[in-house]
Amino acid sequence: MLNGATVLYGRDPECRVVDELLAGLRSGVGGSLLFTGDPGIGKSALLGYAAERASPAPVLTVHGAEAERDLPFAGLHALLAPVRHLLPRIPEHQCAALSAGLGSGPQPDTDPYAVAAGTLSLLTAAEPGHGLLLVDDLDLLDQISRSAVLFVARRAAGAGVGVIATTGRGDGPYPLEPHRLEPLDDGDAGALLHHVSPVPLAGTVQHRLVRACAGLPLALVEAPGVLAPSELGGGAPLPEPLPAGPRLLHAVRRRAATLTDADWSALLVVAVAGDAGLQAVRAVLTELGLPAETLDAAEAAGMLRCHGNEVSFRDPLVQRAAYEQDDVSHRRRVHALFAEVTSGARRARHLGVATLGLDERVAAELEGTATQPYAAGTMSEAAGLLECAAELTADPAARARRAMVAAECWQLAGYPDRAARIGDGITHRSDDVGVRSDVQAMLARSDRIRARPDQARRTLRREAVRVRSLDPGRASAMLLAAADSEALAGEPRAALAAVTQAGRIGAGSGPPPDVLAGRRAAAEACAGDLAAARDLWSGCRDALDRRTCDGLLPIGWRGDLWLWYPLLLLRLGELALAAPLVEELVFEARRREIGSLLAGLLAVQAELHVRTGAWEDAQAEAAESVRRAERLGQGAYEAMARLALARIAAARGAGEECRELLARVRQLVTGLRLGGLVVLTEATEGLLELSLGDDEAAYARLAAAARSAEARDTGDLGRLSWVGDLVEAAVRAGHPGEAQRLLAAVSPAEAGSPPLRAVLRRCAGLVYPDRAAEEFRAASDTGEPFEAARARLLLGESLATLGCPGDAEPPLRQARDTFARLGARPWVSRAQRTLDRSEPASAEPPRWRVAGLTTQELRVAELVGQGATNRETAQELFLSPKTVEFHLRSVYRKLGLRSRAELAHLLGRDR
Repeated sequence: MLNGATVLYGRDPECRVVDELLAGLRSGVGGSLLFTGDPGIGKSALLGYAAERASPAPVLTVHGAEAERDLPFAGLHALLAPVRHLLPRIPEHQCAALSAGLGSGPQPDTDPYAVAAGTLSLLTAAEPGHGLLLVDDLDLLDQISRSAVLFVARRAAGAGVGVIATTGRGDGPYPLEPHRLEPLDDGDAGALLHHVSPVPLAGTVQHRLVRACAGLPLALVEAPGVLAPSELGGGAPLPEPLPAGPRLLHAVRRRAATLTDADWSALLVVAVAGDAGLQAVRAVLTELGLPAETLDAAEAAGMLRCHGNEVSFRDPLVQRAAYEQDDVSHRRRVHALFAEVTSGARRARHLGVATLGLDERVAAELEGTATQPYAAGTMSEAAGLLECAAELTADPAARARRAMVAAECWQLAGYPDRAARIGDGITHRSDDVGVRSDVQAMLARSDRIRARPDQARRTLRREAVRVRSLDPGRASAMLLAAADSEALAGEPRAALAAVTQAGRIGAGSGPPPDVLAGRRAAAEACAGDLAAARDLWSGCRDALDRRTCDGLLPIGWRGDLWLWYPLLLLRLGELALAAPLVEELVFEARRREIGSLLAGLLAVQAELHVRTGAWEDAQAEAAESVRRAERLGQGAYEAMARLALARIAAARGAGEECRELLARVRQLVTGLRLGGLVVLTEATEGLLELSLGDDEAAYARLAAAARSAEARDTGDLGRLSWVGDLVEAAVRAGHPGEAQRLLAAVSPAEAGSPPLRAVLRRCAGLVYPDRAAEEFRAASDTGEPFEAARARLLLGESLATLGCPGDAEPPLRQARDTFARLGARPWVSRAQRTLDRSEPASAEPPRWRVAGLTTQELRVAELVGQGATNRETAQELFLSPKTVEFHLRSVYRKLGLRSRAELAHLLGRDR
């Protein structure tokens, strides 16, 4: 709720009861409220809300303080100060008691009733209207003041006075029904964070802060103030543990007022421990001279949870307060002690924090821990260890190398700005041409996905030339990265040339031979020569399979391998091999939180599942890829994921959804110059038109895509994944010659991909009717359910046309059922229509079968001849009424008819 200067989220019920009390106060009816809850829960904010809305009633405020808890009358002195001039208006005995207690009269006669009654009389004497008392931390007032406030609260309704008090305890002897404030839910907590943050919050940062602040408004309000803008925006990782603001620290200390300094020291040890375990915690406590039983008090106070060898904080806010409550040097000592009682990554983390100055031994240990195969930590943790190792390194070359690997890990973790800052530092400190080129290459790899691949390829080629004579292997790796950029930019021949050059100059010193051969295979596939790609892949597949999942950091060419190798398997149609590999890579990227690769891997997985018929999985993966890519600004991955979604929408005939997705893809393609996605974007819209039954529009779209592909020199059109759509649209729209031209370029045996081979067999069945049944049956034997169903549909339609309804029914039903499972409604309708009208053909071909009608004209003629109106026909065929009218005029002209009646008569007679 927003009102004036006070912003309250998630407190609508509490604000309503405050508003009701204030409304009654304005009409002369008093009342009282008591809000309870933990420190920082927002009780004081509610008092501020009430104070802003209290006008015209005078507001009297007092804040309880631990330091004045034992001072009699301290609370009343603060509360009644604005109205002390009204003391002469109240009864003499009450005036004397209050005056003495407030320090303006003789030694008080401590008559509690006179003090309490005098307080009520003084409040009712206030002008204008009836007063409002706001009492913060009632439990911290001195006894006399608290009793007087409660006396007033009990009589507030009759006296026309308002009392709103807060307390951390709801079980005190208070004559008021407490309203307990609960933590904010995630939605309100996120809204509050967005309101107080000075910069837009990244989604992952918001989620982390909401979880860490546990719904406590004070923690949420202070969180942005203790973090850097880059951390809030997601450009830099959040510190661990999250720092706490001063007010939050004070609030948590108040909640644990019964704990001793020794108890807090024990809490610091637990906060530093992380996941080291209870045994390690006890060992460190012993080294610090604290008995293991020290934890008991914190556990009894509800701050710790101990079970087996696990010890953890029940409240993350207490952990943050405990970590920051002692001086840095002591905290560093505790980290050093944990380094002595832990091993592996845990030891490395503590050792890195505890070590100051230069220490090659520690630096080498941190580097070894971060880079070991199948490391357990996240990519951010590896980057932090490597960055720390670089800072502890004295040798300039080793320091630059470690910092470079740290920067690449930060980039993989999804923090390109942090990586760029480290890269800038390397460039400023090093004169080594190779190191400086490495920095530029790293930044270009990021730009390839986040910015423009055409710029990235120029940078990578330039740096490869710069270091070629000094380090051919390094130049070879840069050229491989440039090839990826060339492919994204829509220059497959340039990509192939870059890979060829990389293999020539990097032999023996660059990426391993299997990587060079595999990348050459990927380039050949991208350029359209799948047969050559398969030959190359066959010679290196085993080595690539092992190397892709070898557990090493996916930096440099290894990170590129994670993406181009699965894509190569998809292009080769090796879906059964691609599925477990992609699943393993996605799992590893999630486990290690490799944010910069995960969006791309999810887009690849979505494409895989589109082809294998797991469309629901594909939609979920593509949607997640879009969200992640948008957060990191990875436009190329976002476009790939949206294309997968658009392909599904196109096959399902969801025109509005598909066109909306493609519109965003075109924005990305144009803005980032992703030429490699231009053709597929147009082809996807062609599939949509084909699904909707508009053959002419489908052919126009797909023919335009074909011209674009030819202009980009992507190889023979017969090897494109969507050639089946183009051939079918050409045949159905009355352009069989164009379909024959496409098939003449490549035979199914030369396809290089089993699924593409099946598609080409399906195309052959469309172009050569005399062997249609044989080709369609062969085409249905593929691992892609949608394509297999299309082949069965064509087989059934062909057999039905030949007058073999009994033979047509099984493939038609199989096709219909597959389409139904996929949600491809237009294709279900098409299969069902053929099933509905399948009857034996007459010996003499009917006039309307040989009149040169296109497939779409034939559909329109049949429906209209059966009595359907133009609108009904349009709805059935997913066309507009105007398009139906156009086709119907063409039918009349070709058949020499003048009316619907004549058409119905002709169809009925011929049947």
